[in-house]
Amino acid sequence: MAKLSLVFRVVITITIILRLVSSLQSSSTTPIQPAPPPSNPCIPSERDALLDFKKGLTDPDNYLSSWQGDDCCAWMGISCSKRNDHVVELWLDNAGLGGNLLQGPFPNCWDSSEEGNTSTSNGSSSSNPSLPMISEIFMLNLYDNSLSGPFPLFLQKCQRLIFLDLAFNQFSGSLPTWIGEKLSSLAFLRLRSNMFTGDIPFELSKMKDLQFLDLASNNFSGMIPTSLVNLEAMSHIPAGNGSLSDVVYYGLSLSNVVVYYGLSFSGGMRFGPNEFIHMSTLYNDSLSVVTKGQQLEFTTGIRFMVNLDLSCNSLTGHIPEEISALTALKSLNLSWNDLSGTIPMNIGALQSLESLDLSRNGLSGEIPKSISSLSALSHLNLSYNNLSGQIPSGDQLQVLDNQASIYIGNPGLCGPPLSKNCSDTKPPPPGAEDEDQDALFMYLGLGIGWATGLSTVYLFLLLNLKWRIACFLFFDRLYDQVYVQVALTWASLTRALD
Repeated sequence: MAKLSLVFRVVITITIILRLVSSLQSSSTTPIQPAPPPSNPCIPSERDALLDFKKGLTDPDNYLSSWQGDDCCAWMGISCSKRNDHVVELWLDNAGLGGNLLQGPFPNCWDSSEEGNTSTSNGSSSSNPSLPMISEIFMLNLYDNSLSGPFPLFLQKCQRLIFLDLAFNQFSGSLPTWIGEKLSSLAFLRLRSNMFTGDIPFELSKMKDLQFLDLASNNFSGMIPTSLVNLEAMSHIPAGNGSLSDVVYYGLSLSNVVVYYGLSFSGGMRFGPNEFIHMSTLYNDSLSVVTKGQQLEFTTGIRFMVNLDLSCNSLTGHIPEEISALTALKSLNLSWNDLSGTIPMNIGALQSLESLDLSRNGLSGEIPKSISSLSALSHLNLSYNNLSGQIPSGDQLQVLDNQASIYIGNPGLCGPPLSKNCSDTKPPPPGAEDEDQDALFMYLGLGIGWATGLSTVYLFLLLNLKWRIACFLFFDRLYDQVYVQVALTWASLTRALD
């Protein structure tokens, strides 16, 4: 019986081996399909659009001299998709241009025959469908040039745009309302240090993938839109590795080669597993970001940065209480505005926050105790407001650098780390404020009565000549009598002393 079992096992094993060998042979005989031949390295319509774009720019150092020939994918600052040859990246920042500046009005890239239909800040527009547009671009970087004009209108066509950096230029006007709908896939938007004006459009909240928003150092006014709390990429709790790759991961590692592969965006953009988009080495060094009170250089960590910076504008009103819903925020900067009201009581809900700057505003009231629960906080600035009361205590607040400077310019604050003791600031006794107000009204009434009476006398004398002459004669005679009396008295005293 044991021999039969052994024979059965051997037969089964041999059968399995034979089937494996047969399958390997059949697969090896299947011819490998050769890779399709490479297509045209540059789409002619996009090449023509880039050349039109170049004509509208002022390039004093002729840095775009490589923009000639048929292969636009080999031009400086241009990167094309390896999958479909579309231009997907335009990187013309000042550092990438070797310190050279592109100058002049930014070309709008719209057909002049359709000028009457171009979009303004009210949103609606229609473009010439025959106009060659670079609609497949993912990244546009014009950082630190001298470009001017309104917000580029051609971006309405770039609905796959993920990275947009127009910082440190001279763009002006208001932000168009179509920005939220047409650029709904943006994950990185930086417009710092331009001359944009008007309100911050609430349509920005339609950018569900937006995780980096920097509008600092412009002339924006009005209130902070409460709709910004709907930015999903700023409100999702980060993954276990601290990255938002499950929500917005666009592969921006800024290393030698960056590849987009199998990405899924909540806005509806999707890249299949066979779609590879090669991002070139246009920006090998770093990306400069203002956070934690200083300018820091990011290389591989920019995709981990969740930033909201509205500083150095003319924003008014209160800080929305709902801002605590942006739990993925790592940097929040609302400094140098005209904000009023109190700090949101539930500010402690921003557990990922590493940098908080609310300085140089008109905030009042007490500092919420929940701020001490920000365990990741490494930079805090509440200086030059109208805050009052005792400074909250907490382990994280006690390890911050330059603690006294955090609260400077708030005379109503007390307690460590300030030298002012809270016990010295005793509340006024009950009724003291009412007594002060009564005394103020009394003195005010006396002053008004005295001024009214004196003015009546002066007016009467001014209008009545006889009484004015009589008044002056009376005072002259009175003066003479007093003078004579004083002189006689002084003479008699002098003789008595002699």
